[in-house]
Amino acid sequence: MKKIVIISVYFGKMPSNYDLLLKSIKKNPSISFLFFTDQKLESRLSNLKYEFLTISKFNQIVKKKIGAKYRIERPYKCCDYRPTFGVLFEDYIKEYDYWGHCDIDLIFGDLRKFITDDLLKKYDKVFPLGHLTLYRNTRKVNNRYRENGSLVGNYDEVFLSQKPFYFDEQNGIGKIYSTNNYPAYNERVFADISNLRHRFVLALDDKNYKHQIFYWENGHVYRAFENNGIIEQDEFVYIHFKRRKNLINYVDNQNAESFYICNKGFISKKIGLPSLNDIKQYNKYYGAIYELLEKNYNLAKLRFKNRVMKVKMILDKSDD
Repeated sequence: MKKIVIISVYFGKMPSNYDLLLKSIKKNPSISFLFFTDQKLESRLSNLKYEFLTISKFNQIVKKKIGAKYRIERPYKCCDYRPTFGVLFEDYIKEYDYWGHCDIDLIFGDLRKFITDDLLKKYDKVFPLGHLTLYRNTRKVNNRYRENGSLVGNYDEVFLSQKPFYFDEQNGIGKIYSTNNYPAYNERVFADISNLRHRFVLALDDKNYKHQIFYWENGHVYRAFENNGIIEQDEFVYIHFKRRKNLINYVDNQNAESFYICNKGFISKKIGLPSLNDIKQYNKYYGAIYELLEKNYNLAKLRFKNRVMKVKMILDKSDD
């Protein structure tokens, strides 16, 4: 079995879902997790290790491994450096065949069910988005962030600026792979929750249902949905809920083996398929017209925010 380590670099207080994230990590014992954080935490899991890391120490590693002219000033900028983790943390990952990076605003499902050895043999990069990506652990692959193809700027432009470029996403390292025809697995087998809707639905107009709900159960991430009067389910490698800061953990028993994941937070559930009443209660559908208006309103806000950011970047360059 291929050895995998998943890395997270996170500065600041852990989010409300963190205890539940740890539950999902525990259910993936054949995969190692290495979390760098400025919080003083002790791991109770055999497959999770913490390393204390401040922004200052992160910059020292960047200086040593990549170049003295690069540094981060704010935590979020660290995301642009994710494709370099194979270089930055090479001393920690020598024993692994694959390394990856992840967000912590997510819950893992059964990772090995989706990330099989047959899949890993075919691809140097697995998954298209920054909240979970794996890379083959070789010197050649680990240095591909330096190559041409990125639509957001090359690594030098990205690292010299303090603005977020999303270099770890599809238009950054993803385009480097597609431009150079490097083998990458980009199937959307994960549940990426849209930030344009209050109700939990899959982003990018993936297949959604009027009545659906997401949940974690005994190490798996599922969606239950009504289809022609029948409750069915499908499974995902993980669920990512895009920095929803208002989510509350209502799971009273941390030993519980099943809980809903919805806009109300994390709610204990009974083992088995949810009822239609539970689906309607915890992920209420308000109608097609309401959801269209909601989506267009939030999309307009997002476009305005992006325009403001672009103007600021242009002004910053002119000041230089």
